[in-house]
Amino acid sequence: MVGDCDAIKHVYTTSQAPAALSFATLSTTGVNCGGANTNPAVTAARFEQVAVEGFVFPTAQPGTVPLSLKYNAVNGGSYALMIPNDAVRPEFSGYGDPASGAVVLGYVFENQSLDGDDWPDAWETAVGLNNLTSDSDCDGQIDSAEFPMAGISLSDPMHNSSVACSDLRLVRTNSTPNTFVFTNPIGPSAATGVQVKFVYPFGAPAAPTSQPGWSCTQQTVYLPQSQVQTHVNCAPGAAVTVGSVITFITPVKPNSNQPIRVEVSAAGSDSVPTNNFVDL
Repeated sequence: MVGDCDAIKHVYTTSQAPAALSFATLSTTGVNCGGANTNPAVTAARFEQVAVEGFVFPTAQPGTVPLSLKYNAVNGGSYALMIPNDAVRPEFSGYGDPASGAVVLGYVFENQSLDGDDWPDAWETAVGLNNLTSDSDCDGQIDSAEFPMAGISLSDPMHNSSVACSDLRLVRTNSTPNTFVFTNPIGPSAATGVQVKFVYPFGAPAAPTSQPGWSCTQQTVYLPQSQVQTHVNCAPGAAVTVGSVITFITPVKPNSNQPIRVEVSAAGSDSVPTNNFVDL
């Protein structure tokens, strides 16, 4: 690959050899086509570091998945680093364990950031950040700016001494089945009068699973021009405490009635009402 400036080609590198891993950076490293090389370890191969992808652990941590070495014998043979979800992607068709057997290099957080702050969701959960918003403490700075993935922490992304962070949040985290997560992040106090409403375009909905301590009721709503909706209103039996993360799942069944909108509301004001609903 030396001398080949196809920008699509890349490898993954770590800051430590796999056998010595305690906590290592996993980086995307692309072909160096004349730019400044930021990773001296791969200078001879004319690669340069493109981006930090995440971190590798020697043993499984909460929320991590195995990072495995796979091999495809077609076209002279090629290797790939893959996590379990990669195996079903068409571009990895034909890859399997090498002839020597399964090889797990370490354990990683999947590179998925629902809130767009570049921190993997499972990592945010592990360190106490909120993966449903890029600004966990509502101070106007995104989490990755306060605490860069690669670099020195500039400030605490979960500490805000000047602004009360009163913000309910709702996000869709999966489409099969539909999964919605509601959270009351860091306060300033427990949320009262909370209601999560699922809006269906007609009757007999596939009602969401009810969380422990929550109850759901159905309501028929008559709209103009003889249109009818069904609302499923779910409410807790008590105030939703600070830091709570509540998951709702609407089952996917053949010819079933699925929600077209999900929204959360509560008593009092909300600092960012735009993240209180999901339109489907």
